[in-house]
Parts: sequence; C-alpha cells; structure tokens
Amino acid sequence: MIEAFPFLAEALEAGEQGERYLKLIPPNDPSGVQHGMIQFDTRAVGDFEEVSFYLDDQMVLTKRKPPFAVSLNLGSVPGLHRVRVSGFVDGHQVATDELSVNQGGQRFRVRLTEPRPDVTYTNSARAVAHVQVPDASALDRVELYLNEQRMATLFQEPFISSFELDSLDFSIVRAVAYLTDGSQAENVAFVNGPEFTEELNVQYVQVFAGIVDGENRAFKTWR
Repeated sequence: MIEAFPFLAEALEAGEQGERYLKLIPPNDPSGVQHGMIQFDTRAVGDFEEVSFYLDDQMVLTKRKPPFAVSLNLGSVPGLHRVRVSGFVDGHQVATDELSVNQGGQRFRVRLTEPRPDVTYTNSARAVAHVQVPDASALDRVELYLNEQRMATLFQEPFISSFELDSLDFSIVRAVAYLTDGSQAENVAFVNGPEFTEELNVQYVQVFAGIVDGENRAFKTWR
C-alpha cells in the first residue's frame, strides 16, 4: 500500500527519524497544463511555527497552522512557473520543497534550494537538491560537491548533505544528477556569496531566419 503513495512513504520515514518534512503535491489535472487559480496542497510532518509559499521566488502567503495549502494565480496564459514551500522554526528554515509547473514532465533538471543566497552561514550548512526526472527515464544518482570536493553520493531522496565551514569565505556548492543512460544535469549555489547576485530564467529566445536562392541572395526573412 505504501509503495503506491510515495509521498506517504517519505513522510513516514522522516517521522521515524524525528525530522520535519514538507512535500508539495502536484495539482491533479490530466491535461498537465496549469493556469488561472490553482490550489497547491502539502504533506507535512513535524511542528512548524510558520510555513511560507513562494511563486517564482516571490513570497505569496505565510501560514502558522495547518492545513498548509495555498491557491496561486498562475495567469490566464500557461507558462513556466516554480512553486516552493518552506517551513520555519525560530526564524530558521527547517524544511522545504519545490515544484515546477508546466514543464510537461519531460525536462531533466536538478536544483539546489539550499544553501540560500539570503543567509550568511558560519560554522555549517547543508546542501538540499531536488531532481526532476523525465517520465521515461530513471535516476541513477546525485553527487554533491563543495568547492569541487565531493561530499556525498546519494541514490534516493532526500538529496541532502550537511557540511562544515572553516570560515565565512565564499564557497560553491554543486549538485550533479545522473540518469541511468548517462545523461547528467547540474546546478550550483553560493555559500556566503556576493551581495548582488541574480538568476535569469530564459524561457523564450527570438530567432531570425532567412531563405536564399541558388546565388546566395536573400529573398525572404522573418522572425
């Protein structure tokens, strides 16, 4: 029975280990295309003082008691969005999960949600990776690196590894995910990085095309 509900299996494992756990539940829409007002539910294990929801890295709502659910406006036209939920205790993030919307389930990607760019880490930190695997593929492993030194090789969720810091110096955390066919995807995050950093997510690229005749003379161009 538990194998049919992977979220439940993960939650039970976290509860047995005394860990806090948050998991976003994908909307139940057979079309796979989300737009307009969509409700996102979560599965939660453990106590949280606050649970915040983010849409495309912008905080939308904070709740202090269950049920931890939110309705988000994804706009009238379907587009790529990122939904994130984070649980806090004493002002510190203790659990998080992320969900990509309108990617069709076919893009292989890995994303680090910790370390966070808005936090200054002193003695220790942890790397938290989330992996999206195409429907017809299988994940082999996830490797986590600190400044090119491998910290951990993980074969199943949760993809988390804690590490010690010698100082407040700038460091780089890298996550590399591998499929069983050898394909790989990676993502990096900064520890105590520069104050001004920006992530650019390019969804559309303008392409110009043209047709030439046998003498290489252009007679039609469009974009």
